[in-house]
Amino acid sequence: MRQARPRLLGVHASIQVSGTIGELPPYVPRDLDADLRASLTAASVDGGFVLLVGGSSAGKTRALFEAVKVVLPEWWLVKVDAVGPTVRELRSARPPRTVVWMDELQHYLNGRERLTSGDAFSLIGCGMVLVATLWPDEYLRRATPRAPNDESDPYADDRALLGLARVLDVPGDFSVAERQRAVELASDGRIQTALDTPDAGFTQVLAAGPQLIRQWQSAPPKDAFGKAVITAALDARRVGSAAPLTRAYLESAAPAYLNDRERATAPDDWLDQALAYACALLSGATSALSPVAGGMGRTIGYTVADYLHQYGRQVRRCEPIPDDVWLALVDHHASSDSLRLADNAERRLCIRRAESFFRCALAAGETVAGQPLARLLAGDGQVDEALAALRPSADAGEYGASRALAELLAEHGHIEELRSRADVGDWSAAEVYAKYLAEQGLIDELRARADDDGWPATDQLCYWLAANGHLEELRARAHAADLQPVDEETGDKYANEAAEWLAQGLAVAGRVAELRARTEDGDEDAAEMLAEVLADQGFPDDALVVLRAQVDGGNAYLERTLADLLAAQGHGEELLARADAGDAECARALAGLLAAQGDADTLRARAGRGDRPAAERLAGLLADQGHVDEAIAMLRARAEGHDRVSDYEMACLLARHGRVDELRHRADSGDACAAEELVKLLVAQRRVVELEAEVRAGTPTAARAFRAN
Repeated sequence: MRQARPRLLGVHASIQVSGTIGELPPYVPRDLDADLRASLTAASVDGGFVLLVGGSSAGKTRALFEAVKVVLPEWWLVKVDAVGPTVRELRSARPPRTVVWMDELQHYLNGRERLTSGDAFSLIGCGMVLVATLWPDEYLRRATPRAPNDESDPYADDRALLGLARVLDVPGDFSVAERQRAVELASDGRIQTALDTPDAGFTQVLAAGPQLIRQWQSAPPKDAFGKAVITAALDARRVGSAAPLTRAYLESAAPAYLNDRERATAPDDWLDQALAYACALLSGATSALSPVAGGMGRTIGYTVADYLHQYGRQVRRCEPIPDDVWLALVDHHASSDSLRLADNAERRLCIRRAESFFRCALAAGETVAGQPLARLLAGDGQVDEALAALRPSADAGEYGASRALAELLAEHGHIEELRSRADVGDWSAAEVYAKYLAEQGLIDELRARADDDGWPATDQLCYWLAANGHLEELRARAHAADLQPVDEETGDKYANEAAEWLAQGLAVAGRVAELRARTEDGDEDAAEMLAEVLADQGFPDDALVVLRAQVDGGNAYLERTLADLLAAQGHGEELLARADAGDAECARALAGLLAAQGDADTLRARAGRGDRPAAERLAGLLADQGHVDEAIAMLRARAEGHDRVSDYEMACLLARHGRVDELRHRADSGDACAAEELVKLLVAQRRVVELEAEVRAGTPTAARAFRAN
């Protein structure tokens, strides 16, 4: 590590000032250095993961480099390039005392060979220290839990991965103490220049960030072609292009950002002039576009400066992408970017372009593209094309595609194909076909399939039997299932769908005595139904007796039911006792009861002792009592401590009190929950123009909400 060169590990080049020497100026110690070095020391004992989160050019990579060099100077250093091969080699070799370096972690979390939580866990288990940096919006997007009603969770594994890390934030601006330390090093002209530029961040000036913005936004008329090329590159990256942008793309897309006169009078070498302007080195530090070499004297594409990308994404977030640019991307993009481009196009209601990108992804072997492509095709009435798009993905074992194919076959009457797929072991087809048989009243065939194949035909048959009052057959099937042997792999009895549906059928029929008898025989499903029936019939105390016996006997499944009924009946003392004994469901229900009673003091006291449900309810109660700013400050403090659940709570709170601007700010920072609540609020307030802007920005759920309303 002590031999490593910072520039090769991702530290930005510095502006060059006359009279200075070296690639970089002296390091200005940061306020976070002590915590960072302590975290690295702790990670070095048995392995660990340290992650710095901060914006582009905030100084996070330099701070990480300096800290690792001080704490672990004699450790080996591995800079990850290709995730799969590197992880496999490290697992195999298990080198001692090794730092695994991953600058800009988001680059390792996309694509087919991505870093998984399992990869990180195994490397940490080998005693290695993983160090990485990540942008704040990327961290929020991946770390924030999904909303409760959001079934999709594309970042579930990323969230598990980030949960392994000790996360430290790197502010974009220097503190007073940091600037004072910089003054002590101002004999270096680069540091003095940064100190003398008060309208921009210290580290951003060192990386020529403000010059990048001026070069793009303030280009003189003679360099309109260069500005257009930069804008075309920024928009491409904004909508998902991560691979280097080709000359062919820039040539096709840049004219969309020029007016008629500029296009008509463009010289033959306009593109060469534009690229020369865009690639010009600013103060020896950086350029808006950087050429990517494909060999000696050969350029295969261009990348956009990270700092300029972050700035451009903010100022152009609601600007529409010209259709000519979408077409240029369709014709000139890397196959590794197809899915991201398709998603961005669909979220902006550019449906035809999204279809094109999904087709490109399928052609490149990305079978996961089949399902979204089929959804678009089916929505446009192209059912046969949708089925054709789904079949390869379903045959490749993609569960989502299998399910979508089965449902589409049933919806459009392709029953023979649905039956055939069910017969050859397609689980999704078997589920959908069983449901079809039940809906059509084809019970004899459904019964035969249940007897031959078991679940899911059994589940649908038992549902039909319960709904139609055939309790005797349900009893017989439940008894037969109880006689089945245990599962050889798990040691558990096979799932008894008949017993579950029998309990519900008995509850509907009001058969309390039989439910009680089955409960006494150990039927947990009957116990749940018995408690529900007793509560509905006005005997909550009897229901509580049943639930207490079940929960105290080890039935964790009914803990939530017991807690909710205790709260509904006002049994605060029992809730308190169970919560203090470690019952999480009772802690949740107690917090809800205290909030309903307006008892902020007790909630505050419990929150101060680390009771998470109390802290969650306290913020909502304070807001309801008119102390919205205090509630937001409380949630913000928890979020800054990387309590990601507070992000969802804050989004809901801001939406409930109509704080559109704050919601939009958090949505722009990558908070998916805030984005969803923002869209809901705009719809509720009928702010159509702003909703359209969110569609242009590609805000998740905005397109769907716009079309629905």
